[in-house]
Amino acid sequence: MVRTRFKPEASGLQALCSTNDTQVSVYIVKVLQQERHALERKLATVEGEHESHLEELCSEIDRLQDGLARHQISNKKTEQEKEEYIGELLQHNQRIGMELKQTTEEKEELVAHIGSLENQVRAGMSPDHVEPALVEEFEKKVRDLEGRKSELMQALRELTSERENMHYDLEDANRRILLLERNVRELESQVFIQEIQLEELRRTHCTTLHDLEELRLSEAMAHIYTSTAAQGLSLFEELGGEMSSFTEADTHMMEESGNGNQLQEKCQKLQGAMNTIQQHILLLTHKLKTWKSGDFDPNVPSTSGINDRSLVPYADDENITPNEIIERIEELQGLLEEIMSERQIQLPPPSPLPDQEAQMEQLHNHITSLRQELTHTQTTVDDLQNEISRQTQLLRERDERIQVLNVKLDYRRSMPDPEALFKRYMNSQDTSSLAILKELTSQPSSSNATPDDASILSDDSLDSAMCLQHEQEIEKLKKERDEAIGKRDSAEKELSEARATLDQLDGQMVGAVHQKLEYCKQTDNWEVDLHEMFDERFKKQLRKHDVGGRKKSKKHLNKAPRKRIGNLK
Repeated sequence: MVRTRFKPEASGLQALCSTNDTQVSVYIVKVLQQERHALERKLATVEGEHESHLEELCSEIDRLQDGLARHQISNKKTEQEKEEYIGELLQHNQRIGMELKQTTEEKEELVAHIGSLENQVRAGMSPDHVEPALVEEFEKKVRDLEGRKSELMQALRELTSERENMHYDLEDANRRILLLERNVRELESQVFIQEIQLEELRRTHCTTLHDLEELRLSEAMAHIYTSTAAQGLSLFEELGGEMSSFTEADTHMMEESGNGNQLQEKCQKLQGAMNTIQQHILLLTHKLKTWKSGDFDPNVPSTSGINDRSLVPYADDENITPNEIIERIEELQGLLEEIMSERQIQLPPPSPLPDQEAQMEQLHNHITSLRQELTHTQTTVDDLQNEISRQTQLLRERDERIQVLNVKLDYRRSMPDPEALFKRYMNSQDTSSLAILKELTSQPSSSNATPDDASILSDDSLDSAMCLQHEQEIEKLKKERDEAIGKRDSAEKELSEARATLDQLDGQMVGAVHQKLEYCKQTDNWEVDLHEMFDERFKKQLRKHDVGGRKKSKKHLNKAPRKRIGNLK
């Protein structure tokens, strides 16, 4: 009787417990659904922000590419202007050399005329025998030479002013080049910042994927909990039913995971877009690096209206040789010494001119050797750039393969692990049921190990080994790329040093040309002084002849009347 009384009370308590469990499970399911909707909205906002940020990055990359194109065009213009200025200076130099040749020939003619006049003076010719036509011709040539000299001096002044202007223009061009290099460094820093931002976006994407996986697992656990709570069985039967329904819940969870395939497809699309952006940024950095090395193709047609000219290097003009000037000066010195020795006039010897030919030849040889070294370094820089581009292409291919493997691994890792689900479910239950369930499930868990699970584990191990191998290869390629970049930087440094030394030698060459012009001026002044001295001597001799003739005529006149007076006496 006692047993029959307690039976309806126990059944009522059991019914109350079952209703409470169902209400709790329904409440948990509602909370999980709300969390799922909140996470979906958060994912939608993150996708919108990511798309807007991608559009901004694309526009920024286009703007940077336009800026680089403009900088390259301005660099080409400055180089063409330099080439034109150098060509004009070389033409001026050639014209001055021709004019110097003409002046030396005219000097020789004047020396010949001076020698003929000196011979006439030595022979003791009277001024009556001097031809006035010859004197007029001589004076006319002297006037022509003076006019020619003034023209040459004016041309020299213009040339020096043009050289100074060219020097200032070259300094301005160097300043502009420095500014452009600074802008390129700023652009590279901006690209680096954008890469950092892309990495942050990837991290946020990974966190959202992790949250989605946790949400799926929680939904699966809630489904398992509701399916087991609905059964009105004893504890032992309930546990047996839970173990039998575990596989059914797993399959149902796999079916429900099909609803999240859309989210997974969206995530894959985002990953593909991020990969394309990374490739664009790598291309941009490669262009910046090739642009930073200064490798410009002269065969590329220029967009500006300036005509393309090849780079004309400084060269020592064969028409301008200081030996001719020094030889003429030595001839004039010898002629003066002969004249002074005959006239018994001692003049102080002129100061000898320094020998500039050896210095000019040394400068020319040094410049040619530096140009050869510069071309050699340029070829090495080109080879390094080609090697870097090849290695970057290999790295891109390896990155694509690694991304494919990562996608496969993520897909396999996203598959729900039944052991993990079972552990989470058992943690939610109390310890007594956990012990019983472990005893009951130890045998089927060991017997239910299928060859599919073993194949999955072996595939995972193979994929992980392949990933490690690829990572090692990538690290090796990165090291090689860093070494090549270091070599390229050292070659660029050597090239800049060679250019600086070449500019210094060009300045020394310009200084030597200025010294040559100063020596030419000194020789011209010396020749003018010689002409003036010869003119003064010639005039003095003419005056002496005139005075002597007058004295002789007076003596004859005085002697004639005396003779007549004596005869008359």
